[in-house]
Amino acid sequence: MIQVYLGVVLVTLIVSGTAIFYMMGRDQTQEQRLLLFMLLLGFVHNLGLYLELNAGSVEGIMGATMVEYVGSAFYSIAFLMFAALHCNRKVRKEIIWGFYALSIMVIVAVWTNPFTNLYYSEFRGVEKPFFHVVVKYGPLQKLFLVAIIVPYAVAIYRLVYECKREEEVHRKRVLTGIGGMSFVPVISMFLYMIFGILPYDVTPIIMAWVVMASIFLLYKSNTFDVNRLASTRVLDIMDDGVITLDAERHILFANAAAKTIFPGLQTAKESTTISEIDDFPAEVMEGMGKNEFEKDGCLYEIHLNVVRDHYDAVRGYAILVVDETEMYGFFDELVSMKEKADNASKAKSEFLSSLSFEIRTPMNSIIGLCDMIMHEAKEPRDIELAKDLMTSSTGLMTIINNILDISKIETGRMELKEAQYRTDALMNDVNAMLKYMASEKGLSLAIETQPDMPRSFEGDVGKIRQVLINMVSNAIRYTDEGYVKLSLTYNAISDLRGELIFTISDSGTAVKEEEIPVFFENLGTDVIDKDGIDESTGLGLVIVKNDLELLGGTIFISIGDNGGVVTKITIPQRKAALEEEEAAMLGGSGKAKEDFVCPATRILIVDDNRINLKVAVGLMARYQMKIDEATSGKEAIEMVKETPYRIIFMDYMMPEMDGVETAKRIRKECGENGKNAIMVALSANAVKGAEEMFMENGFKEFLPKPVDKLRLHELLKTYIPEEEIHYVEAAEEDLSQVSKDDLSKLWMADVDVEDALRRKRHDVPDYLELLELFYTDGLEKVMLIREYAESQNYHDYEIEVHALKSAAANLGANSLSIEAKTHELATHDGEFEFVKEKYEVLLQHYEDVLSEVERVLRSYGKLVTQEEPSGVRPAITEEEVIRYVEDAVTFLEDFKPKDAMASVEALLGYDLEVETRKVLQSIKTKLKLYDDDAAEELLHELLDVLKI
Repeated sequence: MIQVYLGVVLVTLIVSGTAIFYMMGRDQTQEQRLLLFMLLLGFVHNLGLYLELNAGSVEGIMGATMVEYVGSAFYSIAFLMFAALHCNRKVRKEIIWGFYALSIMVIVAVWTNPFTNLYYSEFRGVEKPFFHVVVKYGPLQKLFLVAIIVPYAVAIYRLVYECKREEEVHRKRVLTGIGGMSFVPVISMFLYMIFGILPYDVTPIIMAWVVMASIFLLYKSNTFDVNRLASTRVLDIMDDGVITLDAERHILFANAAAKTIFPGLQTAKESTTISEIDDFPAEVMEGMGKNEFEKDGCLYEIHLNVVRDHYDAVRGYAILVVDETEMYGFFDELVSMKEKADNASKAKSEFLSSLSFEIRTPMNSIIGLCDMIMHEAKEPRDIELAKDLMTSSTGLMTIINNILDISKIETGRMELKEAQYRTDALMNDVNAMLKYMASEKGLSLAIETQPDMPRSFEGDVGKIRQVLINMVSNAIRYTDEGYVKLSLTYNAISDLRGELIFTISDSGTAVKEEEIPVFFENLGTDVIDKDGIDESTGLGLVIVKNDLELLGGTIFISIGDNGGVVTKITIPQRKAALEEEEAAMLGGSGKAKEDFVCPATRILIVDDNRINLKVAVGLMARYQMKIDEATSGKEAIEMVKETPYRIIFMDYMMPEMDGVETAKRIRKECGENGKNAIMVALSANAVKGAEEMFMENGFKEFLPKPVDKLRLHELLKTYIPEEEIHYVEAAEEDLSQVSKDDLSKLWMADVDVEDALRRKRHDVPDYLELLELFYTDGLEKVMLIREYAESQNYHDYEIEVHALKSAAANLGANSLSIEAKTHELATHDGEFEFVKEKYEVLLQHYEDVLSEVERVLRSYGKLVTQEEPSGVRPAITEEEVIRYVEDAVTFLEDFKPKDAMASVEALLGYDLEVETRKVLQSIKTKLKLYDDDAAEELLHELLDVLKI
């Protein structure tokens, strides 16, 4: 008999294990997971029973018993949870956790019984008639009975109750089957424990088979809890409200959105019906379909649908609540999309602004060089070439600006910049820019102007010039021999307005009449390839078309009577006022009447770049103003608090605090001094809109870089009061001449000293001061650049080599400047391997130049040497030295660095100890570098040494 029992247990283990393996490989609903858990518990219970039957000792039987209780202790509570879920009912969490706690206590009591005897008061083996154990239960055995009987009884009651009230036949049959099978383990337990009819406890076996039968029945009937699975995985993340009800309209589920719309759902109990929820429209439950209602200022659309199972039996209701106010927010979404597009356009403009800054910086040098040549050249031929170069450079700046403007063509945000101009200068500019292009092809470029037409007009001469340059250059490009002619006539419409008529004709034959209609289409690659028009021509024609639309002009292209293309451009313009025209006609001679000085005017120039600061000061020196300098926004704010300035010239791109933020703080924090000062922005930002940005942030004027001297002249004349202006006769600029001896003494390998002196208009003392700054700064920068390269801090590496590029160019070390620029571009483009391989080469080049600079500075006595003889300078007592140092400290503490510099320089004029002189030279250098804090620290240290 025992062998049969063992066989049944073994078969149960095999079948249930197979079922477990099969179910664990599939997605599970909540009901399936509970049945799988029950099947696992039954498997563990039967495994323990099998081990018990095969045990040959008391210890073995006790171990098997421990396994059995792990399976049996949790079975009833799992069955209760399954029954409640299948019947669409909830069980309070407190009840569930309470029974789980009881089951855990039972398991702990069984597993610790050898030490406590709380579950079994007696557990001993008996050999006859066969080996078995005799047990007596302890006090905690009653807990086990409670943990298994009460949940199991409640579960059976729920199944029976649900079966009685169920009207749908198929579901009633399923509930009857599960409920009926649930009684079988109870019957077997009674037969074994109370009546002793069964020789062996078959309850674990029956429980396992009942679970497997229930699984089969539910799979076959297809009544697993799909609705609850969907609600937990999908519905709760929806933006729309979802509510599910049972057949009696009790609330089963409400997602987060529904609870937000109807707060009463958050506290709804199991027995709560939907009609008990405040503000829920009861009329919705009266019928099917769509209904609308308003709540809390929002418009909702509500849909009610019946939920039916596979056999079309009504299981409950699903309610969908849609917030229709989103439709009213459609226009807000459009506004948001527009803002995103504007932000993208702004990012593009910022990129073009940065690009413009980099392009215009070298153009500054070109235009400055042209200006120097025009002032210093003696030969008429040199002056003419310099003027042509200046015209071409100015034209190139216009082209750069127009190329930048192409980014705004699609948005229609191109703007006119109207100013007074002369047509003869315009025609001369076009001739100067294109005559070499024509001569290289062997063409004749003719320029003609109607003799009796007005000469001065008001309009955007830059765009007109760009139109003419594009069209004339196209004519030259497509003409192989003969001529290109540009003529200008005037058609008066009124006394103040008229039309400028530009006619461009050529002798070319490359353009066919049938090609003319496609000239001003948006030229894509297909059109360019098809019609043989190169890409630069296509871009130029697009710019011409949009410029003319903005100017209100027209263009007409045709084939002339003798062949060749004839282009007629008509642009309406306003004549300049008579007095303005006469002033413009004065040209260079009018300059003498406008030259002035204003020694009583105090201005402040703010720029973090010392070289830029020096150039700006030199540009304004001719006006003999009182010029103060600041190298940061913070320093500028402190200076404005102390000193009233007529005009403040503010660089925009500064570290820590840019020009815009500085201007705002000056206006806010510096009282009347800040409110009364004329703020002028200095920037190479050439993208349109930059000027408006400055005007909106406290600036009165905007001077783009490179600064136009005439515009600066007019700005000063506008904002400096008449009583402070003293007109003077113009005089030839008396540039300091550098002697051959000085040039010989200043010569440095790989440095074009003469070019730097002429280009920047330095005299020898100025250039030596520049060398001192370059040398002192360079000693630190070499170590800093090496540190950034070795630590792969490429962001700061790019900043430092960018600074080296400018510093070397100002010095005349052009090859070093070019090499630094190569490293800057490589870093910007992410070519870090290049930097790793080449940074030592750059630093070696840098150190070579520094060595040359050091040699020159020593030859002029600008650096202290150990062998410097004493007695060359006047003697000074130690007490006097201390007094000079104390004065310098006091000046710095009072924010008077120039006075501190004067004290240090005066002290350096005396015969000092070598170490003291070295320290003072370092202090002087720090003051020149505007590092006042470091200078003050060195002065205090020197003072401490001197007083010992």
